[in-house]
Amino acid sequence: MSLKDIKVEIDTLKLKEMYYKESGDKVYKNYVFEFEDRIISKFWATIKKDESKCTVEYITDKKYRGKGLATLGLQILSKDIFDNSDIKTIELKIENGNMASQKVALNNNFEKGEENIYYKINPSFKVNIELACI
Repeated sequence: MSLKDIKVEIDTLKLKEMYYKESGDKVYKNYVFEFEDRIISKFWATIKKDESKCTVEYITDKKYRGKGLATLGLQILSKDIFDNSDIKTIELKIENGNMASQKVALNNNFEKGEENIYYKINPSFKVNIELACI
């Protein structure tokens, strides 16, 4: 079965928490999307409790890029962080030339921050988790 032939539903392709660690004022979490027992997309969240903010980074296997995984994963992860913590801001650090990642950020209602490599969002955004066609 090919990933491009599958409709991604929240019940079918879940963002799974793989790692959790608290260290001082930070919490580290790793999440993954798996397909056919293989990690195809990975997300890292570093929560800074005393600053009420979180930094998220992500990567998707080259074979599965452009299929909506990063957009869907960031939607789910952002909603989970805001719903289950006191975090007020999520930041993404994106390299200047990474237009695909910048598009993922903008598709998730992130706005450019002070530096052109940061995108930020606050909990007042509306998450629209729909079926994503891969």
